[in-house]
Amino acid sequence: MVRYRILHGALKKVAVSVAAKFGNEADIEINGLKMRCRLGDNATETNLLMRGIEAEAHGIESIIGELYEGETFVDIGANCGLYTLHAARSVGRSGRVLAAEPIPEMLKRLEFNIAANDFGNVQVLRTAVGDTTGHITLHVNTGQFGQSSVGETEGYEPINIPVTTLPALVHANGVERIDAMKIDIEGYEDRVIMPMLAEMKPALWPRRILMEICHRRNWNADCLSALTDAGYGIVWQSRNDALLQRGLSH
Repeated sequence: MVRYRILHGALKKVAVSVAAKFGNEADIEINGLKMRCRLGDNATETNLLMRGIEAEAHGIESIIGELYEGETFVDIGANCGLYTLHAARSVGRSGRVLAAEPIPEMLKRLEFNIAANDFGNVQVLRTAVGDTTGHITLHVNTGQFGQSSVGETEGYEPINIPVTTLPALVHANGVERIDAMKIDIEGYEDRVIMPMLAEMKPALWPRRILMEICHRRNWNADCLSALTDAGYGIVWQSRNDALLQRGLSH
């Protein structure tokens, strides 16, 4: 196993190349948080080693920077836990983080990273979140786990996973408020947002939402417009993501 803090320049590139080739894992510390990254099969982890926090810095600051002690964060598509870890530190022991991740391999990495930081305020939900409850087929890209999708894709491995809706998740876990939510599920964000707007009381809607929008071509409904129609304002929007907040004019 390769163990190091974030490296720089040519040395970093060599270490990452070697780790990716041999399937090694790298233990890093980033923003004071401990993470174990396996290289070559997950862009988030590879980017952390190649670029440090730079690739995710704006998104993390925008959604985590407004989280405070005692608040609640929901991470849908938690991956290896980068946002979950930052949120867990921000909300403290009196706060709460719910991290939903359905892919077995990524669940292992997520749970390891949570334990490495001794966070007792994170609840891992081993499920997908969508527009139905029960089970669905997820097509897993074992070469890039973060690109896995419900949509059938040639060469991806189909697995049967549990799925729930956000309203059902909130009810089952006794969630009384959501101060912030991150959602990154490869073009199926609308399957979470539309049931939320239709079935949850507005008092339970997240105060702030960071949502991936670069795969919006896969949406069945324009959930970004639905959110603005429901009273959310767009704080900022890039090619890949949008940050929304309740109560802002748009």
